[in-house]
Amino acid sequence: MAHVIRARPRIEARLILSGCDENDIPRAVKFSSRSVRCEDILGLEQPRNELLASLSRSSGEIQTCLEHAPRMVACEAMVGIARACPLFTKLVDSLSPISIAAASTLKNAGIGAVGRYLENLSATERDGLFAAGLGILPLSEAPSSPLTKDFGLARAETLLAKAATIGVPAGAHLMVDFEAQQGAHADVLAYDEAVTFELARNGYVPLVYVGADQPLSGVELYAIPDAHLYWRGGSLNIPNPTCGFAIWQIPPLDQTISGMHADMNLTGADLRGRQPILWWPS
Repeated sequence: MAHVIRARPRIEARLILSGCDENDIPRAVKFSSRSVRCEDILGLEQPRNELLASLSRSSGEIQTCLEHAPRMVACEAMVGIARACPLFTKLVDSLSPISIAAASTLKNAGIGAVGRYLENLSATERDGLFAAGLGILPLSEAPSSPLTKDFGLARAETLLAKAATIGVPAGAHLMVDFEAQQGAHADVLAYDEAVTFELARNGYVPLVYVGADQPLSGVELYAIPDAHLYWRGGSLNIPNPTCGFAIWQIPPLDQTISGMHADMNLTGADLRGRQPILWWPS
């Protein structure tokens, strides 16, 4: 359900909502020179809460009203839309670029979406995936060096720049890879909190891939304030966050799927009813 509330000119605020708890709503706020606009764009079939707000205030009062929102930032130009992924969608994740021909082959094989790394995703590949009718889950590679809070903030800035360049819309899940994380326990936790904090502050919804050699417990992963959803890697001994997972990687890893090396995944909803929010063609 979308709620649109008009107020006096001079400011626009877009709130992107998700989750089941008033204190668990990721928000992206966009300021411009028009009006106040509040809308739920996630397309969840049965949202458990709605935004009830009156924002007919001056810009200063709106800032005060939203000061407890997780993050606020001006949005970049966007391509496509962010919406929830249908349950039981087959999703292929690939480190290598996917050609237009391969995208069509995947679609014809029943694949509904792909996970592609921002580090090497081009506009040409994006357009080919969209032309084939595939959704995109933006991914990021796992760092191989010891982790710190400052590294997490810097890592987020790099990912934000790439997401803006390629046109990823605010409100989409952006995956951060928590796999084989190195460093002291406190430093790993500080990195995880910093990178998810900065992504959420800039309008994206952090999705955590929980892979092999994860030093944090399931309780610690779930307690990361800005981590919104979790993806179970296909390895053994993966810690289970309290809310469960919403994407499952299906062994064996590095399969040959429609002639390309990739991993197969299945999307669903976690124990709180939250679904992955992917990037789709308009």
